[in-house]
Parts: sequence; structure tokens; C-alpha cells
Amino acid sequence: MKKFICLIMTAVMCALLCACAANPKCEYDAAIAALSEAEEVNAYVYNHYANGEEYTAAYTIDGKTLADMIGGEWEKTSRPKNMNKAISITIGTQYEICIFEDNSAIIYCGYAGVFESDRQYYSFKNPMDIRGICNYVYQNGEEVVIEE
Repeated sequence: MKKFICLIMTAVMCALLCACAANPKCEYDAAIAALSEAEEVNAYVYNHYANGEEYTAAYTIDGKTLADMIGGEWEKTSRPKNMNKAISITIGTQYEICIFEDNSAIIYCGYAGVFESDRQYYSFKNPMDIRGICNYVYQNGEEVVIEE
């Protein structure tokens, strides 16, 4: 009987630890609101072509402008198969929106509670092409030199 009770208790504990609650900061509305309020954010553009050259670089840029640009129809989904980054936007320490080349995205919050998920995946439809957003950051952001 003790083994059976221990087995049930173990199963309950595993279920509690595996069933993470949604993190409100990983919701689209919360992340866009935080991005809109940020005077300056870092945007990392990956494997992008401009002026005939491929580049990956970091820029500082106004958060409100980016929030307006990445708006659209966001829908929660499971982890995408193709996670080739197009652009990632760091809103604050441990808080990031990353958009992939296939119009999927992730909102990540590293300060999630013990029983909260630290990320939420999305698919989205945006009137502006993701490469257009990357070009805007490339042309209007201030490049940040990253020391290795």
C-alpha cells in the first residue's frame, strides 16, 4: 500500500511540475504594450540582405515604432518546425520577442515564476513583410557594436 501511495504522490508531483501555467508577460498584448512604452530597444537582425550584402547586426531603435510595425493577427500555436530567426527584439532584461522567417514568433520572459511557462509561441499575419521590418531597422536603427 505504501508503494502505491508513493507512486500516486510521485505522479501528482510530476504533473504539477510539468503543467506550467501561462505567463501573463508572454501574452501578445502584454509584450506589445511593453514594447510600445520602451523608448529604446535592441533589435537583432539575422541573415538579412541589404545593399547587395548579407548581414547580421544589432541596432537600437524606438520601441513604439516596432510595436506598430509588428502588430497584426497573432494566434497562439505550438513550437514551429522552422525556427530560423529573422529579427529578435529585446524589450528589457530577459524579455524578448523573436520573429522567425516563416511568420511564426516567440515571446520569452526569463523571469517566469516556478510554475509559469517562460515562453509562448505564435503564428501571425502582418500587413508588412518581415524583411521590410528588417530593412526598416537596418536603415533607421543605430548600429550597436557587440564585443565578443
